[in-house]
Amino acid sequence: MSDLALPKEISSPLEFEGSVIQIRKSLSGLENDNEKFSYMMYYLMGWLVGDAGRNFHPRQLWARFQLDLSRKYKENLALGNFVKGCVLMLGVPCRRIADGPIRKRDFHGLYRWLSYYSPVFAWFHSTCLGLR
Repeated sequence: MSDLALPKEISSPLEFEGSVIQIRKSLSGLENDNEKFSYMMYYLMGWLVGDAGRNFHPRQLWARFQLDLSRKYKENLALGNFVKGCVLMLGVPCRRIADGPIRKRDFHGLYRWLSYYSPVFAWFHSTCLGLR
């Protein structure tokens, strides 16, 4: 992943789409159905703005994708697996991890997913979303 060239600036949706297609090609070797892939990356970006979390690596500019969804709704399991599939489309390993415990605030527990660290999620956060 160290040879992954990530653009320092994204100024249009077209640049974002071209960049994520190049990232996918670099990480997974895949380059088919680019239109569907672009839509899935916009969808993933929505999760990054909304409910998903990012954990940053302490020594490198890498982050990992984390998703926790309430077990109150059974359909959240399928939803989380779909989002995991979007992460996998990038070529970044992601898996479902142990369910979160029942707590006072969330007495149903949580379905949980976590990806490997990747410079792609730090890039989404800082360059694409413009966050620090």
